[in-house]
Amino acid sequence: MCSAARFNTWRLQVCPHDSFFNSCRCILLEKQSQLITGASQGNSALLHVGFDAKPGTVEQQCVREGFSLMMHLHKQLHVPVKRVGALIIAWEQEQLSKLADIVRLAAENGVHNCVQLTREQLLQREPNLSPLAQGAVYVPDEAVVDGWLTPMSYAAQAVANGAVIRRDFEVTGGMP
Repeated sequence: MCSAARFNTWRLQVCPHDSFFNSCRCILLEKQSQLITGASQGNSALLHVGFDAKPGTVEQQCVREGFSLMMHLHKQLHVPVKRVGALIIAWEQEQLSKLADIVRLAAENGVHNCVQLTREQLLQREPNLSPLAQGAVYVPDEAVVDGWLTPMSYAAQAVANGAVIRRDFEVTGGMP
């Protein structure tokens, strides 16, 4: 097992060009003896389109750009992505009154295909849902991926482009 390491951290600017990997020297440091453990193992595998982020924030920018980049990478790597959509369900009148605001926020974030559903539309779409549901917002672009295959494909792609993987290597600190 490698001893713990301290090293200077640096920021990579995500580049949408196919030559991105060719311009970097990369190392993947994994604390465990196997990849896809820890946080990666618990990944929900949801691809979030960013409909509900606070507009103009770094989070909103990262989620929107990250979603686009993920869709591009998955196509390149032949890793399946399934757009399943999401429903934000209102169970109480107070929640129901906020659904229109969610649709407006989504549009402000560049997600223009979200729609508010009435209780009847929701139950027609999801007949096994509790009849206590009051309404919903449908977000059609939310997607799911294979939570194991995705990071393994990224690691394989990185190695194919010259990256090195070091396992049993805990990072305990860094410097800006």
